[in-house]
Amino acid sequence: MATWMTEGESEIQDGHKDGEAKNKGHVRHWYIDLGDSFGSEWTVDGFSRNHGHAYILDFPYIFEDFFSLGIPERPWDHNTKNPEAPIFGYFSEKDFNPDVWRNEYPNPAFSNLQEGDGAWATRIISRFTPAQIQAAVRAGDLTEPAHSAFLVRVLTARQRTLELRYFSKLSPITDVTVNGDKLCAVDLARKKETWPEASFRYRASIVRGAEDKPGPLAVEALESGKVCMDLPSKQPDGGKADDDPSRYVVIRIANAVTKNPLELHLYDRGPAKGHTLVGIERPE
Repeated sequence: MATWMTEGESEIQDGHKDGEAKNKGHVRHWYIDLGDSFGSEWTVDGFSRNHGHAYILDFPYIFEDFFSLGIPERPWDHNTKNPEAPIFGYFSEKDFNPDVWRNEYPNPAFSNLQEGDGAWATRIISRFTPAQIQAAVRAGDLTEPAHSAFLVRVLTARQRTLELRYFSKLSPITDVTVNGDKLCAVDLARKKETWPEASFRYRASIVRGAEDKPGPLAVEALESGKVCMDLPSKQPDGGKADDDPSRYVVIRIANAVTKNPLELHLYDRGPAKGHTLVGIERPE
């Protein structure tokens, strides 16, 4: 469904200086697409059945099926339409696998997707609250309440599948802030309860300047996934440049459920200016 709404008018007044419009107004375009995104249906059932698993013309599967006489079972072989919401065809959360998901046609944005790309997208998707997901579904103006409920459930389940997949490898800790002697961030995995609260155990280390051995840094776990650390300055005000190597600080934070830690890069500019965050890395 696509809808365009024009707002304002373009009015040209004769004799206006340089032929300019006295009131040009503006045009606002609204575009809502709630069709293919949730599983389009084709007249050929085979295309609809393998939606999300294979391209419409998927040569690797074609060649494999040809030489194996079609013996291997595919994820879509036992797909059934959703009885509670048949308008969505085979779209569901049951067979959603982010690692092998495919859209209808090859797209470089997905074909070249790397771990960091998927984790970045998941951090964005994870921020959608249940209320926001419900609001997005309401925008579809579905006539059957059961269909809306189905779509909210499936989208929420697929959101969790993405969180379990990508938050397990690259750090879900984000929204880093430095205020005075306090450094804080938000662990999206703990905030969303991707794993039980007891699974999260925070450890942090700090390396300053030319030090070769990291020292421990205490981490305080707060509500809503927030974590904070005391970070008092160890460098003098003035004297050395703000970006002098001796002021360089590296902090690593691990949460015990994610394979790799978050790595923060800062400069300690002295008690008056405090620490300045200059880089964030999520090593693979």
